Amino acid sequence: MKFFQFLFNRSHNDNSRSSQDGVNSSSPKDVIGRIAKTLTPLKTSGYIELDGKKMEVSSVKGFIPEGSMVKIIGKQMSWFLVEPA
Repeated sequence: MKFFQFLFNRSHNDNSRSSQDGVNSSSPKDVIGRIAKTLTPLKTSGYIELDGKKMEVSSVKGFIPEGSMVKIIGKQMSWFLVEPA
């Protein structure tokens, strides 16, 4: 029973942290089509900054260097998908 409580608490804490930070909590309709700058290299995944918020994303075109401009083209599960702008 303690194991399941651990998993529940861990899941709950991860979700509340994401909402507090604004990471991936944006609505797809507000984000898709927008241009953002990479904060880290995208070695298929990494971080971008959009409207002052850090968002974890996944590149559909492979490696994208830090500081590059990317276009948000969709969302799959909890990941926003990007390609070079």
